[in-house]
Amino acid sequence: MSDWSNTYPATAAPTPQQISQYIGTPLWPQLQQFIKDTYGLSPQLFFSRCGMAPGWNVKYKKGSRSVCNLYPERGFFTCLVAISDRDEPEARAVLAGADPYLQELFSSTQSFRGSRWLMVAVTTPAILSGLQQLLLVRTKPPKRK
Repeated sequence: MSDWSNTYPATAAPTPQQISQYIGTPLWPQLQQFIKDTYGLSPQLFFSRCGMAPGWNVKYKKGSRSVCNLYPERGFFTCLVAISDRDEPEARAVLAGADPYLQELFSSTQSFRGSRWLMVAVTTPAILSGLQQLLLVRTKPPKRK
């Protein structure tokens, strides 16, 4: 069991402030602000018993469609974003100028059920910037009136 799931078991949901303190990076509130400004979405907290990332995680959904899932770690966080096969050309174009880590992650992740399920470790501003571009590919922002 991870440190995160031991600190906050299923019976003790963390507050947004506790999540932010645990992660301890300014990249966390930057991504949250980007999602709020771009999509107008609020985070939803869920507990997962999944062996890959057990514990509390943060999900952003637009209707029934997931924009991304965020998994707290000490000093960073991981973002799960699924890029559909039909969006692959646009994602490749976005990634052409992105951090080499993201380029390699995308290239080495095989398509599964019509999407590449990318687990992005957000550790630098450059990775965050590329992730934001992938989110824009994944889910188009609502049209502004």
